[in-house]
Amino acid sequence: PFFQFYAVEVDMRCMHLMGYHAMCVGNHDLDLGIPNLVAQATAHAPRLELLSCNIVKNKSDPQSYVFSPYVIIETAGGVRVGVTGLMGSNAWACVGMKQRGDAVLVEPLEAARRISEELRGGGLVDALICLSHSGHVDDIALAEQPFFDVIFGGHDHVKGFHLRVKRVSAGSGAGGDETLVVHGDPYGDSIAYAELVATGGAEKATKEVRAVSSKLIDISRVGKEEESALEGDDSDAEAAEAATKLRDYISTVEGSFKDKLKEVLCTTAPSLNLSTKAEDGQHPAGRIHHPCVRLLAEAFRRRYDTNIGIMNYGGTRGGGFPTGEITLGDAYSVCPFDGTLSTCRMNAKFVNTLAQHTANALLCRGSEKYGFSGVDYTAVRLETSDEAGRQWQAVGLSINGSEIIDSRGDLGEEEWYRVSVPTYLLHTHISQLDGYATDVRDVVDGPDGAQYQDVVVEFLRAQAAAGPLGSTGLSRTESGTELFRLSGELGA
Repeated sequence: PFFQFYAVEVDMRCMHLMGYHAMCVGNHDLDLGIPNLVAQATAHAPRLELLSCNIVKNKSDPQSYVFSPYVIIETAGGVRVGVTGLMGSNAWACVGMKQRGDAVLVEPLEAARRISEELRGGGLVDALICLSHSGHVDDIALAEQPFFDVIFGGHDHVKGFHLRVKRVSAGSGAGGDETLVVHGDPYGDSIAYAELVATGGAEKATKEVRAVSSKLIDISRVGKEEESALEGDDSDAEAAEAATKLRDYISTVEGSFKDKLKEVLCTTAPSLNLSTKAEDGQHPAGRIHHPCVRLLAEAFRRRYDTNIGIMNYGGTRGGGFPTGEITLGDAYSVCPFDGTLSTCRMNAKFVNTLAQHTANALLCRGSEKYGFSGVDYTAVRLETSDEAGRQWQAVGLSINGSEIIDSRGDLGEEEWYRVSVPTYLLHTHISQLDGYATDVRDVVDGPDGAQYQDVVVEFLRAQAAAGPLGSTGLSRTESGTELFRLSGELGA
């Protein structure tokens, strides 16, 4: 939880010690706003370039860059490598309006084309690399264009991969007719590595550069063998010294808040599994009603005494809460980001929209998923996809224990419910769903300015007086078409 105590300072200092030349600006880099990121980088990583070719000050001027659009690095052999950064539309949607300030996003494909024409078309580089914070689907689509030799990507937490994508159109891109796409594993579990080789003599105005190999380097395997090799090789003495400084710095920083993180907030019943780890059978990708996500939604609901609490599955980290003692460190691990909550009113029709979206997104590995407190339903597989292409249906929708259905068998539009939800989630993913403009009212952002991370910590502390957190009553049925069923109350 370095972020909670040092607001990006540690990230910048570590990148400086590791000798990074450049980084792509991602959505979580802006959790405390653009000025904070720039200030921390300037103070603690003065040689690091913050890259984004599509975050601008004025959309009518696509070159009014907020950050550096690119950097050109020349190797010892004289190869000029251009590096640019690109943020995808989905990632930008996760940045709160307050954190954006006056900045706006230029359409990624448009920005990529412009940078490619400027750098490669202008003969300024021999190779062009894109650091993309867009997600694998967008990166593969981008790789089909003749813009980049290599795309290093991230954002959507998919398992790491490296593949070559056939370009669908000709262009000035080097490396034949393919673009190499490399994604490291999420949460820093691996490093994405690619090797580029330049051919051609010094007399050539530009060199031909090809991406010849790529791999993922497992962080857990980078240990004593590598350190010993560095220490025994004079040519890498500088790298060994940097590694030592990095370890010492991280150890010092951890020591400054280590004891604070040991505070026990509450305990759980032995039967309550709040893990989000696949090995515990609790990965969110296989759960309609995930206990950990529902726990957070319940904390939000109770904060403002609303009918419903909502949390997105993608907003959690750290593998969920342990069984037994839950510490402050656990809370920061699961909720590592700051941000306010919003309250609003939603009618039953829109709550049903969220439930239907989640049933299909979760079970079909689609887009964002929502966890609820105060809302229950069953996911049923359809024999054939409906007119909207959905393969699953959420049925038996109930809110606060009452099934919401009118005399005609339809969900009523007259029933309205008060809702607590993270501000970023309401104004990004949820606001893009059909019906938002008419079925969501009375939005209040940050009613009391509380950060949702603090709300979760306060909620868990309050549970201690009531005894161990109880079970959510999650069960799984394989018979028939019913896959998941939830019953019972959350928490003590």
